[in-house]
Amino acid sequence: MKIVHEPVPESLMAATPAPELTAPVTWGAIAIWSDRLRDALDTCNADKAAIADLDLRRLKRLTDHARATP
Repeated sequence: MKIVHEPVPESLMAATPAPELTAPVTWGAIAIWSDRLRDALDTCNADKAAIADLDLRRLKRLTDHARATP
């Protein structure tokens, strides 16, 4: 059995753009900006979770392969 190492998908490694706070700065603009900032943070955390899941699956394949190989 050959273990193939696949790189992390580029979509998970791409930068998440930070939203810009538009002028004029009003309480409403800050509320919208903070909501967009939270969305960007959620995207980053989802990408990190997906990368961690890929790594766990890779480690499991390596462990399973090591157990199966005499």
